[in-house]
Amino acid sequence: MNLREWALPLYTILTQLAIGALFSLWIIRSVSSSKYGNEKMDQFTFVPVLIIFFTMILAIIGSHFHLSKPFLSFLAIRNFRYSWLSREVVFTGILFFLTGVLVVMLKFKKGYYHLKLGVGWGAILVGFAVIYSMASIYLLPTQISWNSHIAIISYYAVMLLLGTTSLIVILLMDLGFSGRISPQDLDFRIQIIKKAVIWLTFTATVAAFIGIALSLYQIELLRVLELPSAQASLKLILGLYKPLLVMRMGFTGFGVIWLIGVVIYFTRTQRSFMKLLGPIYIACTLILIGEILQRFLFYATHVRTGL
Repeated sequence: MNLREWALPLYTILTQLAIGALFSLWIIRSVSSSKYGNEKMDQFTFVPVLIIFFTMILAIIGSHFHLSKPFLSFLAIRNFRYSWLSREVVFTGILFFLTGVLVVMLKFKKGYYHLKLGVGWGAILVGFAVIYSMASIYLLPTQISWNSHIAIISYYAVMLLLGTTSLIVILLMDLGFSGRISPQDLDFRIQIIKKAVIWLTFTATVAAFIGIALSLYQIELLRVLELPSAQASLKLILGLYKPLLVMRMGFTGFGVIWLIGVVIYFTRTQRSFMKLLGPIYIACTLILIGEILQRFLFYATHVRTGL
């Protein structure tokens, strides 16, 4: 894959990460607002939503490097009724707009709590449509290794895996760089993060297991198919790219195990969660490398059949 081709994995991975993080964050907001109050939850969610919004900006900018004529990308919306690519572009634009509106409301609008909650969930639902459209692009009869609903399920699994792990990092970074806040505000943030880290880690573990299991299942499906293109893809996966496959499994698996171990250690020893950022960052980096390798394998091992 050349530099231009890497723009597409950059867009898909960052978009999945952003949608998964927003989804996880909004679950925290919905669950915690009754206990801590909507005003405090506005303060708690503003910086994470802002970071998620800028991640979407990077994803959209990165996607344009994949195009031969980036300034004409808006023309892709013309085929919305027939093209999953057009739907992806339209839904991405709506997602970006709603997330931007949410950032402005959290920063400048006091009150309107139900509206903010609704805008957040609306953005998430549109984000789910983005992921579905993104994955459906690859359901092509001419691409045997892609033409399976495994692609759709795996895209949602990656969304959850990267979203949950990155949100832990975002929340801990926000906690560490909060500056001068009252002890009460600091305590309430720590309480939310302590509870959130546990279920975010559990969700990331399940998502990682699903992703690895789907990769192995796809290999088995290719093995039983007698089509030349399927066997060619299988040969690439188990031959030329086998070291990358092993590395992918290793990075993702070890990253999740590291994440679980760190969270258990800090929870049982009651150590300050302010010191959790470094170890969690290592786990998130390992997992991200693993998923980048998986995305490379996804594109590199497909073999076209027919015209």
